[in-house]
Amino acid sequence: MCTFHVPTGSASASDSDTASVAVAKDAVRRWLCWDKYWGWGPYELGRVVPAKIKFDGKAFYVRIDDIVVTDQVRMAAFYMGRIKEGHAAVILREAYDMNDRPPKKKKRQFENVGPVVSGPGLREQRKAIFENGSTIFADLSIPTDCTPHYDAPTTEKELMISTIVKTMRSRLAGLFTENGSVNATRVKIIIANFNVDYPSTYVLVEPTNEVKTVTLHDAQDYDGHAFEKAGAYPAGVVEEPSQELISKIKRDGIVKEIDIKSGR
Repeated sequence: MCTFHVPTGSASASDSDTASVAVAKDAVRRWLCWDKYWGWGPYELGRVVPAKIKFDGKAFYVRIDDIVVTDQVRMAAFYMGRIKEGHAAVILREAYDMNDRPPKKKKRQFENVGPVVSGPGLREQRKAIFENGSTIFADLSIPTDCTPHYDAPTTEKELMISTIVKTMRSRLAGLFTENGSVNATRVKIIIANFNVDYPSTYVLVEPTNEVKTVTLHDAQDYDGHAFEKAGAYPAGVVEEPSQELISKIKRDGIVKEIDIKSGR
């Protein structure tokens, strides 16, 4: 499975890469591309950054200092993920300001993206992970192009789409029957296309032009499909969504129509 079309690691690091290191690095690249395309992460495309990588069974940890460097900020990032059947996925990302300034409030925040945290405590805690046992040092190349490429349909993705529809049906039933803002029994939604290892996606509600966020994975039980079993994903609202975001949702979006009254 390839979430984004990304290049391989830099030549200087690839000679010593094991299969596990390669897939862990690709998982981080996919996350960076997802964040760049959908969250407008301030990463410099094509830049090569030094990374520390640690494995614990099927789990992996990656730390990258100075993942973002500007005149105003130096950001570091910590990634935790898992490898299963030869594929890796980032489960949790935490970012922090290396200059210890208070974090800025973000409009977009998903449950498993992790907070932007300030202060030396987190840095020391995360550094400790890499101080015991074997730590691998490798260069990680940020992709030069983060245009998304979507996988072919799968049973797993169809289940996730179905769960998004159920989630939105439940959310929209209250919106349209309680405050009466829109007189409609059938509501058109557009789900921003995604791959199954995306952490989250967006949903555009066409009658109101409201944009919802949907968290696709439980970071505490990534492969347990707890959200799908429960029939709903955690969802939030994007305040003042930009026209650029709305255009991206529509560009490759999955269109669904929900019958609010009948529940279909």
